[in-house]
Amino acid sequence: MASSTELNQEIAEAHVMLGKAIEGTADRWEQRPAGAREEEWTPREVVEHVLGGDLSFAGWVARVMLGRAPEVRELTLASAQDALTVLPTIANPCEKVFSWVEDRDLTKKCEEMERFGPNFPLPANLEGVLRLVNEHLRDHAQQLERV
Repeated sequence: MASSTELNQEIAEAHVMLGKAIEGTADRWEQRPAGAREEEWTPREVVEHVLGGDLSFAGWVARVMLGRAPEVRELTLASAQDALTVLPTIANPCEKVFSWVEDRDLTKKCEEMERFGPNFPLPANLEGVLRLVNEHLRDHAQQLERV
């Protein structure tokens, strides 16, 4: 099991990775990938989703840790530059909440993670949330690089 420090470092690195991926989308911000199906997202939709996810995940951690989470809000990012401007205003407060988790807290249960069911590949605790945040950020950063 990774330590809370390692998990938080991976999340910080994933935010940097996401920022770099966003930079490469400016010329196709509102375009679906060539040959994409209707349900495939534009870069804008991907970024609005992943940053909204960060806010939600921070809320999960805050509830377990009995702290105050950043406010969840609807994101409307008109351009890649807007996304790059907003990224630190979401990433930094979310990372602060994630940093509240110490090694002794990793096994604390998280109800939201339990809702994924017994076959979900991550544990239903704070370790699972931090791993999910990291995977979510990285998966969508890679998706942006492919679009």
